[in-house]
Amino acid sequence: MITFGYKTNFSGILRSLCAVALGLLVVIYPEQAMKMVVKVFAGIMVLVGVAMAVFAYLKRKEGNYKIWLVNAVLDILFAVLMFIFADFISKIVTNVIGFILVVAAVLQLIVLSSARKSVKFNFSFFVLPLLVLVAGAFLAFSPLAKTTISLFAGITLLVYGLSELISTIKIKLILKQMAKEAEAMSESSSITIIEEVNESEPDEQ
Repeated sequence: MITFGYKTNFSGILRSLCAVALGLLVVIYPEQAMKMVVKVFAGIMVLVGVAMAVFAYLKRKEGNYKIWLVNAVLDILFAVLMFIFADFISKIVTNVIGFILVVAAVLQLIVLSSARKSVKFNFSFFVLPLLVLVAGAFLAFSPLAKTTISLFAGITLLVYGLSELISTIKIKLILKQMAKEAEAMSESSSITIIEEVNESEPDEQ
């Protein structure tokens, strides 16, 4: 069974919460949200760059510290460019979100399809990932106005967050059921072996 991205409950729940939080932000502030997303991401890039610079300083006696230093400079430079061109970048953020949602939806469908081979469940679990897939493709290539498409992106992110949460819970239940079945089979095999040994002992005597 394929469980990529769902090996721990935390990863799925984290993706769900991030999608819902970002979706709410975009729905409430459709005009400013994308620019805010760009600036928040740029701020994260600055923090990463500073952390890398500090790490490079601590490792300055080692030969590979220059790699960390170069990465730090590039991250900070990239973040500065994002701040300067925030307006331009915010216009293509919805397209990027669309591509990400397409990939995420395809991953969900693959995992659910794999899970269904092990444990049968209703096809209704595929509805939300399919909707996200279609909406993500629409976002990636949409010609709609910025405010309209931002609002649509926010709603799609909310749907994805809900879909991700449902999928995470479903996969968790399936993995628990498979673990119980494996444990039961192991116990049954152990009992069978013990019985066979006990039956063979009188013959040997």
